[in-house]
Amino acid sequence: MNEALGETVPATSLHPFVHKGNAVDEGVGDYQRELLKFGGRFDVVLVSSGEDGHIAAIFPDHFETAQRGEKFMRLEHAPKLPSRRMSATPELIAASQIGLVLFFGGGKGPALKSFFNSELTVRQCPAKLISGLPQHYILTDLEVIPL
Repeated sequence: MNEALGETVPATSLHPFVHKGNAVDEGVGDYQRELLKFGGRFDVVLVSSGEDGHIAAIFPDHFETAQRGEKFMRLEHAPKLPSRRMSATPELIAASQIGLVLFFGGGKGPALKSFFNSELTVRQCPAKLISGLPQHYILTDLEVIPL
């Protein structure tokens, strides 16, 4: 990761998830403790939307719940491969100050339309979590689709 970012971001500011397949929680607990050392929330969150409007591993109508207070969750049955994943919880994303959501590629048109559809809930289009943040931005290469 340092090679890609060069001097732009100091190594002390990078906190990649380390999968520990031999641990009961596969390293999720260690990652949560690391986040807690730095305030327990993200200041800025950058996510890309899937074709169905999912972000991270938070899928439409498929929220797996984490225990109260958990910042990350493990999924055993995600509706898209890989079925086993680790993800930030919706609550952790919603606690961010600034959010950016990406809709790039022709296949993301339906997700962008869902994002702007005021009749849909966050549960139906998880990318909408970003619109609830104090500052949020949408980046896309698509034309805005009228509703």
